[in-house]
Amino acid sequence: FEEAAAVALVGTTAMQTLRNLKVTGAGSKLMVLGGAGAVGHVAIQLAKSMGATVTTTASSRTKDYVKQSGADFIVNYREAKWEDASHLQKPEQQLDAVLDAVGEEGALDKAGKVVKQGGRFLTIANFDPSLADPTKQQPRFDYAGFYLLKNNVKDQDKLMAMLASGQLKIKVDQTFPFTKAGITKAFEAQASGKSMGKNVIVF
Repeated sequence: FEEAAAVALVGTTAMQTLRNLKVTGAGSKLMVLGGAGAVGHVAIQLAKSMGATVTTTASSRTKDYVKQSGADFIVNYREAKWEDASHLQKPEQQLDAVLDAVGEEGALDKAGKVVKQGGRFLTIANFDPSLADPTKQQPRFDYAGFYLLKNNVKDQDKLMAMLASGQLKIKVDQTFPFTKAGITKAFEAQASGKSMGKNVIVF
């Protein structure tokens, strides 16, 4: 029950951002910033199910959890700069797209170093108004912006089918009761930045 409740928002967001990033399958090279977060973890699984090569960021604490998503490369962002990762430095290794699921400061400029000409950048967590200013865009990007999901029953049906078949795994980090204290604790858990997966309020 908790997994089904958790998948709708994060799964739809992940699926639609990948679609807008034009991550279409084998040969696509994707960077997911924040592979331990709920959206990041699902996005990695969806991209891998399409045959994409995925690089993601994690900490020492979350690295083992992120490995379970199937990411091809994991960069410990506390020890190294992801834009300097050795496997991204040759022209043929450059990324097609970057999904910023954590709102990393300066992510757009960093992505400009490792995204190929015509690549794409989307963030779901950074409200930087410069993303809407064409004069401040990286010229190599075909598209860069902020994304909010749109309700789509077909997307949600596909996600539920993948969840039921085991193709998609949703990690519920914590559950909280639908009480004032429970909701307060749920918000505190979200704000801590330490959750791995999704927090769920149970009615």
